[in-house]
Amino acid sequence: MTPSRMTRNMHSHKEPAPVTKSHYQVSGYGTNGTGDENDVWRIEVFEAASNDTQIETLTSKIRLIHYNVKCGLYATRYMLPKWGWEQMEVTCDPSPSSRKRDPGEWWIIEDNHKEGLPQIHTGHLAPGFAAKFIESHVIMFDVNGNLKPKIDDPLTSRPWHWPLNYQGQVFFSMDYKIYLLGNPVVFWANLAMLILYPCVALVFHARQARGVPEPEELAVSRWLDASTFFYVAWALHYVPFYYMGRVLYFHHYFPAFLFSCMVSGVLVDFLLRNLSRWMSAVNFSSLLQSLFIAIFGILVFSFYVFCPFSYGLYGPRAGEPNSTVNSLKWLESWDI
Repeated sequence: MTPSRMTRNMHSHKEPAPVTKSHYQVSGYGTNGTGDENDVWRIEVFEAASNDTQIETLTSKIRLIHYNVKCGLYATRYMLPKWGWEQMEVTCDPSPSSRKRDPGEWWIIEDNHKEGLPQIHTGHLAPGFAAKFIESHVIMFDVNGNLKPKIDDPLTSRPWHWPLNYQGQVFFSMDYKIYLLGNPVVFWANLAMLILYPCVALVFHARQARGVPEPEELAVSRWLDASTFFYVAWALHYVPFYYMGRVLYFHHYFPAFLFSCMVSGVLVDFLLRNLSRWMSAVNFSSLLQSLFIAIFGILVFSFYVFCPFSYGLYGPRAGEPNSTVNSLKWLESWDI
């Protein structure tokens, strides 16, 4: 068997595969179709009554069984090392009969060219919307479940890093360095609100349980409903990452980050309305204006200070002589 894009035959022998040591190695052998007896494979039609069953393009599932070694061509879930360009490992499974239900041993013929035969269209074989929807989601879950973190990969991070803004992610690092990092003022303010919210909610839940009357203008029930919804949404978008074995990056926190901002907004609004009960209308109006100016000014200034992370850092790294970003490295874990 000779792949169409190669001049070497598909070859296997009883040598361990590079990653899956319990399987045999599959390699290229010979030149221009000239090889040896270990280049011969037998085609078996999946779930066919006999091997004489007609094979059809795209619809027939086949297995490739090595004629001498009796192993089956198998696509593992592992990636080859860097010398193999980190492509999927293909091996020869020494126990093919035990894997008849394993899709790793199923193969299909995508195209067939034969002189004298008419070319036909395969549009009628295309799946419908429901089949495409189900297949795409099955593949998505399968691929995501097999994205394993690489050893000592500086781009990966852990879920506990994200709310703390503990570690960013390098996107481009040549003359200019693009570093994905959250605005520390916003991230740490949101973290404080995420910690404060359960305390405030617990106090007002307890007051409601004891029948303590609350002023109508506070709308405590509406606030509890809204804040609980946003807090639960943040948790649902964040907590599951602790149970995932796949590779994780800082940007996975961004959907949860949006809900943390909503929790902060709702909580600050409620605390201010609660504070208005103890201040005159004039003093409270002045306080609101001062807070707005202060918060808006802090956000604009923090964006101005940290925008080089997004627009590009140039020059020596933080800690090196003549570096212009020493003042921006607030945490040692920031790789700038």
